[in-house]
Amino acid sequence: MKTRKTNALKWNRIPIYLLMGLVISFSACKNEEDPKVMTPVGSWKRAYSGDVSFTAQLNLSNEEALEWIVLDTISSHENSMVSFEISGNQLRVFGDPEIEAEGFYQWSISDQYLQLEVIDDPFAPRVAALDGHWTIKDPAVDPALVASWTKSYLINNAAYSIRLRLEADGSLHWEMIDPIPGHANSSTAFTTHNSTFVIYKDDQCGDQNGYYQFEVIGGELHLSAVKDLCTPRIDAISGSWSRL
Repeated sequence: MKTRKTNALKWNRIPIYLLMGLVISFSACKNEEDPKVMTPVGSWKRAYSGDVSFTAQLNLSNEEALEWIVLDTISSHENSMVSFEISGNQLRVFGDPEIEAEGFYQWSISDQYLQLEVIDDPFAPRVAALDGHWTIKDPAVDPALVASWTKSYLINNAAYSIRLRLEADGSLHWEMIDPIPGHANSSTAFTTHNSTFVIYKDDQCGDQNGYYQFEVIGGELHLSAVKDLCTPRIDAISGSWSRL
């Protein structure tokens, strides 16, 4: 904002309460013009092509946990969970169970895209997984699924009521409403990709992903297994659920 020179000579004639108001106004304007601080923390996705074409999701959490999730039913790649740290525009990857060496990447954000460019990383598979152009995944999960759902779970001809709580942060909670002998509540993680419902980070299933087709019709959630090597999970998740 420009001020004429002739006005500059008249500042001493302005009442003090008006000057205070101007200071507050200018301060507010400055705050509104300050650019929003951007970080790579969030959920991103990227398509890979080559011998195998697939899509992966990259989660960078406030707790400095990095999750690389395979969103398609392929057997040649597995999820990866490591730690990361941000310093300026540099991202350090460490705590990788596959290799002790750390990886360093430069990050930048433009519009809805995250660019990761390797600076130094001796682990080629990690470079192939991270280096490149990522698109923001917002929301991280389909909001139509975020709710509590219930269904009847049949075991040995006995029906038990169970609940499925799906949270906006991607947490999944499988809970018994009726006590079921030999069973316990469990919490895992999930995400969505188009009409695919992906369960991951499930230690009771050897951390194997489960892939399901999902559809929400009115107050009903329909889940059908596409690929899941964990048989008990198929029985617990598949079927029609009613919104609570």
